[in-house]
Amino acid sequence: ASPPAAQGRPATFDQLLEASLVSSVTWAPEVTALQFRYFDGSAWQGSWDSLAKRGLPVAVEVTMAISSLEGAAAIRSAAAAVAEQSVAGRPLGGATAAGPKGKTPQPRVHRVVVRLPNSPHYKPPQEIRRRAAPTIATPAPLAKGILTPSRPQQPAERVAPDQWIRNE
Repeated sequence: ASPPAAQGRPATFDQLLEASLVSSVTWAPEVTALQFRYFDGSAWQGSWDSLAKRGLPVAVEVTMAISSLEGAAAIRSAAAAVAEQSVAGRPLGGATAAGPKGKTPQPRVHRVVVRLPNSPHYKPPQEIRRRAAPTIATPAPLAKGILTPSRPQQPAERVAPDQWIRNE
């Protein structure tokens, strides 16, 4: 069957995804590895089925290995050599050296854990119960006296209205 785009209809996302699974395309050649793990509230798992588990995981871990373009090419060629030898049934002894000086470059590994608090499997952390602070005796209340402010004293001589801010 020809793809829907060839028949004049636009392809759906599922059809594009299925086509991409058949023909592997490298979108970012410097990404040498990408791994997802899912946390169900008690253990990490390598896969997650939201329909079977009836909801999202508590957290998702994304691990990505990134190399320079030259390093990524060396890692891919080493992996291809290993895969080719394992398919041919030969021992895997000499297929690991791929980079310059016989050493495969080490990629930088980045890891991000994303917490999904709306998951039905999410349980908020339990509060730590602390002992109450020791009580101190309450001081006796102060006597209620009537305090009256003192009256300001009037100046001995009157100051003219325009001279009030000047001082001599």
